[in-house]
Amino acid sequence: MFKLEAPLAVQSVTLPGFFPTNKFSAIPGLIRAARLAAAQADGIGPSADARKRLMIVPNCHVQEFITETQVDNWVRVIGVRVWQNGTSVDIPLAPPRNNGQSAVVIALGTVETTRVAITTFKQSLAGRAAQRMGTNLLAHLRSNLTIRVPRAAIAANLPPTVIPSLQTSALLVKGKASNGRTFHFQITASGLQKLGADSEAELFKKIPTLEHLQDMLRATDDTVVITIRGIGDMTPRNPDSFIDLSTLELDFERPKAVVHLGNAKASPQDFPGSAQTQNDRTTWGEMDVVSDKIALIFAGNEPFDILAGANLTIPVPVGSRPQRLAALAAFKNRRDDLGTTHHDASTMRMGDNVADAVTNDFGRIHDTTNCYIAGPALFPTIGSPNPMLTGVALARRAGDLLNSSVLVGPDPITSPQSEAGFRPLFDGTAATFKNWRLAGPAGGGMLHVNGEMVSYGEGALRLFFYATELFGDFTLRAQFRIFDVANHNSGIFLRFPRPTLDLSDALKPRTANEFFFDPGNPAWKPVIAGFEVQIDDNARGDSSKDFYGIRPEPDGKFKNRTGAIYKIQAGDRVWHLGFNEPAMQNYVPGPPLVPGVWFEYEITVQGDDYTVFLTNLQSGQRTQTTSFHNTDTDRGRALAVSASNRIQAAQ
Repeated sequence: MFKLEAPLAVQSVTLPGFFPTNKFSAIPGLIRAARLAAAQADGIGPSADARKRLMIVPNCHVQEFITETQVDNWVRVIGVRVWQNGTSVDIPLAPPRNNGQSAVVIALGTVETTRVAITTFKQSLAGRAAQRMGTNLLAHLRSNLTIRVPRAAIAANLPPTVIPSLQTSALLVKGKASNGRTFHFQITASGLQKLGADSEAELFKKIPTLEHLQDMLRATDDTVVITIRGIGDMTPRNPDSFIDLSTLELDFERPKAVVHLGNAKASPQDFPGSAQTQNDRTTWGEMDVVSDKIALIFAGNEPFDILAGANLTIPVPVGSRPQRLAALAAFKNRRDDLGTTHHDASTMRMGDNVADAVTNDFGRIHDTTNCYIAGPALFPTIGSPNPMLTGVALARRAGDLLNSSVLVGPDPITSPQSEAGFRPLFDGTAATFKNWRLAGPAGGGMLHVNGEMVSYGEGALRLFFYATELFGDFTLRAQFRIFDVANHNSGIFLRFPRPTLDLSDALKPRTANEFFFDPGNPAWKPVIAGFEVQIDDNARGDSSKDFYGIRPEPDGKFKNRTGAIYKIQAGDRVWHLGFNEPAMQNYVPGPPLVPGVWFEYEITVQGDDYTVFLTNLQSGQRTQTTSFHNTDTDRGRALAVSASNRIQAAQ
């Protein structure tokens, strides 16, 4: 039974002075997630903000969503209109692509969620979901009975071994009214032995919750203060209870929300209300009767006090059970005002019947393609337990759906397909992305965005390398695309030692890159010890390189071009001296890179032989750009274990 009710309530054991572990607030989690996203963005300012997966925007209030009605009469959200610094600002959503689309989730609490939804959809969904938005408002019926009983009344029913350790305690008791509505009681108690030398006892050990601070301060060492809080389930579909928009007041240039609750606390003469409101009065009355009976269980046959207010104590002397129940029943000022529990819910109720609900069972507003609700506003009924855990469970469920089936994912062309002999080093998921590591200075790196690795940063060399396994001979397939014709210098490094290892003395520095080698940057080590398959259609020359005594090295050399083994002589003409360099690699230019178009490298390394193919995945054009036999005894060394590895990767 406990497992079946897990989303609704939890049981926990908490040491005195500690808050129970099932108390939840979204704010610490949101702050932690925002800090993590800020750290991952690696910097500050507009460029870093654009890299954040999550950002909290201050002083920004949602007025409504911008929508468009599609040919099938469904509605899609295409932007968010916010009020910021005294003016409206429209923020567009990214358009649909790759069989996915952007989505918006309204998670502002029941009242504000309802206001934004009605403001947004009152016209586009008129006669449909909009006519039910705001109806079925539910909260909790709540009463508080606090009593102070002699310690002897508690001790009489406890084993002697428990009495010395009695400090704080909590209990949950369920109940049901004759009309079928449910309620439950949260019972908390605090008491101590004589204080003795324990100077912290009064401050830390007599207060189970902050809500009960003032009552618990009235406990003595010979008494126990017990609070019996009753929480009842309101009747759904009450026409007296709803949220609509104000016709008089504005908030951020949009109508405020106006809340109406069927007032079961008022007398039938003052507020007769609907049948549902009358039903709530019955539930509330029967719940209070049960709380009085619980109080007598704790008091036993001892006299006790009702703590009726900050300066009001009502004594209940020893007497017959009916007399003592009558004294308890006479205490009427125990009911909280409706709406003070912060458990308002149900105005955006979910349901499979499009004609009877606002959202489906994942929280998507009916007849919209991409607008979701999160929180207790979804509940068709509220029950009596705290709605937090159920709301969190539904939010996680909707999040899983968005991530798997709704939001834009990786381009299909970049999703590796299973093929005999190959396995993915990166398949677009976080599980494989975490196997890669960054070497190089801060201010740049690689992000995991929409199932892709996206590089960012400038001004320094950085390396993103596969860190969980080493390879000898292999075939590597790596897909990539550029976004800037003028500036896209990158490459794929092969056969290099882990960047955390020191280079051998034979490699310091004596290669063609010795003029640029930075021993303090580990990303340079693969440049010296391995080989790079270049990505740069501009074939930029080294601006400060000593090229046969001439500075700078000219652009356009084959050995610096896409598809070449970088800096390995490719028969280029030396423009100043008028002769061709010797060719150590056989190079042919491949299909030119096109911004936004995916290309694929197929690189085979067998022993000392390197072969590179470049394919335009859009046109299908495929070229063998180079073949190269390595004669260097220090660079590009294979593993001692000569197991053949075939690798497939999307990058």
